[in-house]
Amino acid sequence: MHAVATPPAHAQATTRRTLPAAIEAPAAPDLIRLSGTIERLVARVRPAVVQVITTAYLPGETAAPGALLATQHATGSGVLVSADGYIVTNAHVVEGARRVQVVLAPPGPEPSAPRSILKPPGRALGAQVVGLDHESDLALLKVAETGLPFLTLGDSEALRQGQIVIALGSPMALEGSVTLGVVSAVARQVKPDDRMVYIQTDAPINPGNSGGPLLDAEGQVVGINSFILTQSGGSEGIGFAAPSNIVRTVIDQLRKAGRVRRGEIGIVAQTITPTLAAGLGLGQGWGVVLADVLPDGPGARAGLRVGDIVRSETSSGGWASWGSISTTPCSTCWGRCAPRPGWWSRRPRPTADPCRTRCAPGTSSTRSTSSR
Repeated sequence: MHAVATPPAHAQATTRRTLPAAIEAPAAPDLIRLSGTIERLVARVRPAVVQVITTAYLPGETAAPGALLATQHATGSGVLVSADGYIVTNAHVVEGARRVQVVLAPPGPEPSAPRSILKPPGRALGAQVVGLDHESDLALLKVAETGLPFLTLGDSEALRQGQIVIALGSPMALEGSVTLGVVSAVARQVKPDDRMVYIQTDAPINPGNSGGPLLDAEGQVVGINSFILTQSGGSEGIGFAAPSNIVRTVIDQLRKAGRVRRGEIGIVAQTITPTLAAGLGLGQGWGVVLADVLPDGPGARAGLRVGDIVRSETSSGGWASWGSISTTPCSTCWGRCAPRPGWWSRRPRPTADPCRTRCAPGTSSTRSTSSR
């Protein structure tokens, strides 16, 4: 018999590790209240947001053998703006469509029905295109229903940079999606002197969100989500929405006449930049300088001349750029706009008028409009 050596007692002991305790984070009442507020807001506005489904027929290689046309289906978003079935969306969502349907938000659960996290599909209704406007990329649809939930258009000029906004829609056909962000800029022109201005937001917007509402903290529609700037094809935090004040003017005209009429005052203008102001010897680096005035047009009859500096809509207001003039709503003019007194100023003219030599007519092909 051989003796077996017994290992030391300390070698037999099992090493025990102390398990980390769960982290007990302190309560964040402000964050909890914010989360609850957003949850209630979304639940209140969600029934007024719809999905837009379009069908179009296009010639192409995707057509079946022997067929001349291929069927194309696309989805977008929209928002109900009246109880009698008027819906706002983007013009590019429905342009060229031969059939337009809207899918209403799923109904709330019955009190006696079993609770489920999955919602039933909403009703699909045929929609008529009342009218569309390419310049603002807005369209108005109508469904034959009454008593529908709807949202009101807020005042987009009351928005401030940094305010919280919520985007709703159907990105990638994922109906009823909600994203949160802030106002990145309140009046963004994608191109210099563009006649359309947008609200810029970092709320994630993706293909399919087009036409959906951008909401403020009170649940009012302050914009209609229109497009994004991206290099990847998806959201990169640079989204743009048509301001609600422009939306209101456009849909009012579409509802009444089926089209948008824009008044011209017959001017060609340039936004005054610091470089332009230095070159022309101007005393201010803001406003608009008139490069051309159409003979016998409303502007000429009101006394406007080449070289005048447009400072404000009235003597008390302030317009900083050509885009802010051309996008100012004027829903009552219906093509008969005229400049108002106090709208411009006339600087002393040198012998050789620099506005005639450096800002020759044709510098900008855009003519003044004031129907938005």
